[in-house]
Amino acid sequence: MMKDYSVPGEAKQGILNDQWLLGSFSTLAMNTELLKNLIVHDGIKFGFAVFQFFKNGRWTFVKVDTRIPYNSNTKSPLYG
Repeated sequence: MMKDYSVPGEAKQGILNDQWLLGSFSTLAMNTELLKNLIVHDGIKFGFAVFQFFKNGRWTFVKVDTRIPYNSNTKSPLYG
């Protein structure tokens, strides 16, 4: 059974020490209008999406693969 991570702060950190990023993403997930502003191209049916992030004073475009690596034994994501 999958855990519902719809409440900010409920995401479990993975091996990447990425709790700051996961916390930001979970907060964005609670406000869909903010999230929609970050999605530049929705290529989900092709296996990717393009997001824009404001980093170091400028917008940076990031192409994200939609395939999530997971542990085949436990059926859980390896990261995040």
